[in-house]
Amino acid sequence: MLISNPILKPLQSNLPVYLNVDAGLDGIGSMLRQVDEAGIPHVCAYLSVATTPSQRKWLSYQLEMFGLAMALRTYENLLLVNEVYVFTDNAVVVQLSKYKPMNAREKRLIAYLSQFQLTLRYVKEVHNYTADCFSRIFEDMD
Repeated sequence: MLISNPILKPLQSNLPVYLNVDAGLDGIGSMLRQVDEAGIPHVCAYLSVATTPSQRKWLSYQLEMFGLAMALRTYENLLLVNEVYVFTDNAVVVQLSKYKPMNAREKRLIAYLSQFQLTLRYVKEVHNYTADCFSRIFEDMD
């Protein structure tokens, strides 16, 4: 799916969106995909950003929340009207509706994320390899 044609397809506003997100000390990565009418999954977008020195001091769930917000913000105009299924390997992010923010940054992130129709799913880290590719340094991967 990542390397076969077509590599990227335009995002369709009438189909659900599947978003894999991962964050680590070195970077934040995500992959946006959709399944077409024929049941074939297609990648619509990739996102990969290196973390800043100050972000490397954040807790893992804070980086993951930030990564989710960054991915949603990139395609905000289309994702506000779509149902978005988010796959993350961070248990705190999956329980966002029950989480009590500890600081102003977390409050802003949660307020922003609450605008979207998100279905949050936990996926084991070893199965979140598509987003892992974009959040890690190549030499660190198996």
